[in-house]
Amino acid sequence: MGDRLPLKSTLPAIPKIMPTAATTSKRQRLLALLPCALLIGVVALFILHRDRDVTPGTDDDAVASLQQWDFMVFNTPCRLSLWSLSMARSDALFIELNHQLQLLHNCINAYDPKSELSALNRDAASAPVTCSPMLWDVLMSAREVWLVSDGAFDVTIGPLMQLWGFHEKQQAAPSQDEIQAACQKVGLDKVRFDEQQRSVAFSVPGMCIDFGGIAKGYALDLATKILTQHDANIFLLDLGGNIACSATPPPGREAFTIGIRNPLAEGTLLGTMPLRGRFVATSGNYERFRIIDGKRVGHIMDPRSGQPSTYIDGITVVTTSGLLSDVFSTAVFIGNQALAHSLCERFPGTGFIFVSKDQQGQPLLEYIGDLPVLKRQNGPSVVD
Repeated sequence: MGDRLPLKSTLPAIPKIMPTAATTSKRQRLLALLPCALLIGVVALFILHRDRDVTPGTDDDAVASLQQWDFMVFNTPCRLSLWSLSMARSDALFIELNHQLQLLHNCINAYDPKSELSALNRDAASAPVTCSPMLWDVLMSAREVWLVSDGAFDVTIGPLMQLWGFHEKQQAAPSQDEIQAACQKVGLDKVRFDEQQRSVAFSVPGMCIDFGGIAKGYALDLATKILTQHDANIFLLDLGGNIACSATPPPGREAFTIGIRNPLAEGTLLGTMPLRGRFVATSGNYERFRIIDGKRVGHIMDPRSGQPSTYIDGITVVTTSGLLSDVFSTAVFIGNQALAHSLCERFPGTGFIFVSKDQQGQPLLEYIGDLPVLKRQNGPSVVD
């Protein structure tokens, strides 16, 4: 499923966050590990780097015009930027946010044999598995977007990811018979949900759920709820390239400025766009891929054909929730422009940028839906 990368020049991102806030005169840097007792082993997962620009005041009441935390979640670098919140309140906010993201990671990490999702994948073909409220909510979200995307987004993609070497490396491409056999284990219609018992059962042995294309979007919505509960009304949050920005921009700015990276040329941007109160995600096969039979094979799989999707180089989504941004960037990579138009009609405030190559190998952009104007930095071709 779709991957995203972090922001910051030292951590190349798609999209990349462009700085938007002025700093004050005093800067303090703190490198710390959160207490293990509070965060249940979070030291092993979250490495915190904090920047603060502070206005004068007492330690408890001082308001930081800009506070930033660099941390890890889902094994990818992330950043939270906050404006106009006291340091004491921001400390409490970040501890809760980190704790909740760690609980989510522990619940749905398919690579951890001790996670709840791994237990479900092992046991659900033998008997119904009762889910925790958190896992059940992620599954219900996945089922909803599976229906919305006409099956283009499907979390039962696990057998195909395994077959094509994204769980264990392999050198040879699978045969058509192997692909067809794996496809028999794919399809959310093969999963039985019991809403009264909150249980899940697989109707076909060998099925495997992979939340790779929904996890960070779900986490982004979870994190923004926590930010809202703590009255953090000016924020910019990047979870491994999945972006959320508050409806209120930083002081002195009309909007946040988001840079859209060029998938055809490392280290360059297609352009920037002003955003407020929106969510951004990008999918592409240029970051996560395998070399099989001497050819580059991307990680975005079509659950219906069992083949990697290769017709486009990159897709950026701007929409109204983290979950939708994450899922849509993968689903439309498979369902193409027809699905993009359908989703834009159904979900107001949604827009897509398709990136492909022209005959000279330069980026060719196609815009669909509700998008702010992209300020181009290079690349001559634009499809209206």
